[in-house]
Amino acid sequence: MSYGFRVWDAAGNLEVDTSTRMGIVLGSVDVNTRTGSITDNRLLGGSPWSCITTGYLSTEFSFQNAVTGYPIITFSGNMMFWDYTDATYVATVAITYGIH
Repeated sequence: MSYGFRVWDAAGNLEVDTSTRMGIVLGSVDVNTRTGSITDNRLLGGSPWSCITTGYLSTEFSFQNAVTGYPIITFSGNMMFWDYTDATYVATVAITYGIH
C-alpha cells in the first residue's frame, strides 16, 4: 500500500500518516458575558473542541481567585455555547475553537 504522507519518531514509531486526525483551529472569540453563543458553519466539518485562555497577567488580578468556575463550553451543530452559571465573577477570556 502506498502512502502520501508518513512521519516517524526517532525510535522508528509511526506518529502521523494520512489516517491521523489532526486539529484545525477555526477561530477565537473574546467572552465577557455570562452566557452566549456563536455560529460557525465550519464546525459541521468535524468533531469540535475548545480551549479557554485568559490575557490577565497582572499580579493585581488572579483569574483563579476571581472566578469560582470556568465557562462551560458546549457544541450543537454549527453553534458553540458558553455558560458561566457557576461563576461568581465573569472575567474576559478567549475561547479558541476548532475541529478535528
